[in-house]
Amino acid sequence: MSTERLEKLINQCKSIDVDQKIDAVTKLQAEFESGIEITELESVISTLKACLRISNQHLTTATLSALPPLFPLIISRNNVVPNANARPLSASSSTSSTPGTSHDLMVLRQIMNAFLLAPGVIERLGDTRERARDKARETLVILGGLAFRAPSGSKMKDSNGGPETPLTIFERFLRDSGFRSKVARVREQSLLVLVHIRRTHHLFPVRPYVSSLVDTLEDTDGNVRACASPSVIELFTGPGMTDAARSDLKTELTKKGVRKAMVENIQSQLMYSSRAAGTSTPQSEGSAGSGEPKEEYIPPSVMLQQSRRPTVGAASGATPGITRAVSQGNVREIPRPPSRAAVVSPPLSSQPSSEAASTVEPAFVASSRDLENEFLAFTKSFE
Repeated sequence: MSTERLEKLINQCKSIDVDQKIDAVTKLQAEFESGIEITELESVISTLKACLRISNQHLTTATLSALPPLFPLIISRNNVVPNANARPLSASSSTSSTPGTSHDLMVLRQIMNAFLLAPGVIERLGDTRERARDKARETLVILGGLAFRAPSGSKMKDSNGGPETPLTIFERFLRDSGFRSKVARVREQSLLVLVHIRRTHHLFPVRPYVSSLVDTLEDTDGNVRACASPSVIELFTGPGMTDAARSDLKTELTKKGVRKAMVENIQSQLMYSSRAAGTSTPQSEGSAGSGEPKEEYIPPSVMLQQSRRPTVGAASGATPGITRAVSQGNVREIPRPPSRAAVVSPPLSSQPSSEAASTVEPAFVASSRDLENEFLAFTKSFE
């Protein structure tokens, strides 16, 4: 009975009337969410692919909403979906339509070629409607998670005969169609896609995107630049980030001449994240940013001045008064105490340590090669 209902809805999607298509796709989404068994996989993928490419916002939004619950159904090994809104599948429903992992990999490749090729889901990241953008981003996050969970040892031949894993396919599409898109909103949403994937999968590789991420920091669109800086900081200070990836980021920032203020901001966040990860004190674990430790830190010179001030106040009080009364015979004559107090306070106005610290730029070193490059840069001053 469920198969007949599914076939009826698929045939309705092929109707000329757009309203009929929207109604059928909406009902298909409800069937996917209920965990219907899909036997005609080719027909479902081709139908939704055609609906996604029709230039009607209501239809494309409905199609994008149907994709997130569809993918877990047709990938049998994915029992736990990274999307929080998607329903987990039982073992029986997840293995009934596909025989094994090898078939799942072929289905995953088929899905990517159907929905990532332009015009596809990535292009819908630039949609004018927020709901359509959110559903497109959610679809890509699920696809990225599925590609990341695919066995890394499995090689899948592409049309050119080269080995390509599902993760490699996803990386290629996101870089070429997402970060290199001519539409600014697509580039902005591609940043958010990567951020959301890393939030769910902490070990998702970021190194293939380092060059594209650095490009967004100097993007011609202001919204992309505003989204790029916090996204890069979150990606490279998050859990699971390797020192090699951070070293690549530093190299790319220097290579592409990113603005000095932005580079310093990013590197300061990276160094603070490294210190926070290396310590287990409650203060470092509970602090949300780098501002709190800096406010709580008191330089030793200031502490010394604070410890001396009570003695200065006491010197201008009763005890020195008695000394002057004995030596000069007049308690009310206080010719020099103000100047003596001033002698103690000049270090506050002349602190070379604070001025020198402002000129010394911290260097983020993520690897031994990074350290060698820092020393090589010093040799020019001694030649």
